[in-house]
Amino acid sequence: MKRLADVHAAIRWLLVTAFACFLLAVIAGCGGGSSASAAPAPSPVAAPPAWDYRDFAAFRRSTVGHFNGNTWRTTVNGNEIGLKWGVTTEQFRVVGSWVCLDAYEDDGQPAHRIRTTLAEISYDAGASWQVVVHPCVGQPYSPLLIAAPFTLRVWGYVEHVAFFWQHTITPMRQIRNTCWTGPPPDTRDVLHQQEVWWAAGNGWFTERGTGNLRDGIPDGTGIVYSPWFQSIGREAGDMWVSSAGCLSK
Repeated sequence: MKRLADVHAAIRWLLVTAFACFLLAVIAGCGGGSSASAAPAPSPVAAPPAWDYRDFAAFRRSTVGHFNGNTWRTTVNGNEIGLKWGVTTEQFRVVGSWVCLDAYEDDGQPAHRIRTTLAEISYDAGASWQVVVHPCVGQPYSPLLIAAPFTLRVWGYVEHVAFFWQHTITPMRQIRNTCWTGPPPDTRDVLHQQEVWWAAGNGWFTERGTGNLRDGIPDGTGIVYSPWFQSIGREAGDMWVSSAGCLSK
């Protein structure tokens, strides 16, 4: 559960939800994006009291965010949320204590459903892993309440395409966004995200990171994140600050 955008390519790699585009490139294809100057990565701070993912990812009310000449848009209908980047919409749902990513959908095309075969979570930087028993139709994306850094990894399929995805979410306090022209403040608490993914037929998207393979598929070991990151700002949304630019309004 970005459910990852920004160079001109066959797929929208540097959108935070480029994960969707990467997998859809195998199935149906995806559009192009744009790039921007890098912003410095913030440093981790002590974990806060539990934060609700919806307060950061603009999942409380329908919202439009602007960054680097691009936009993202959330459409909120109760616990069902569509997060649109360009022509691709990620279909999220809040179910119990989890944020779930169920499908990806390109404009005018049928939704590409996600199926999870295994999901695991670590709260100690990967030293130990727990199998996630989740209520999601598609894949778990994030615990709804976040009180400490965690890493979540998922093996599964988008339609017939096998994938592996992992992200690490780190709560951080008071990160300034010098691009921000919207309502104050320009310094907010954030959820700092790093991610990697792999898809059958395409392999690793190395601009986000890499890992080890066993029998031709990721085994979850040797994961190394690239310098890419994005931070999700409280009551602001995705791309608050990132390695590819920042949210302006």
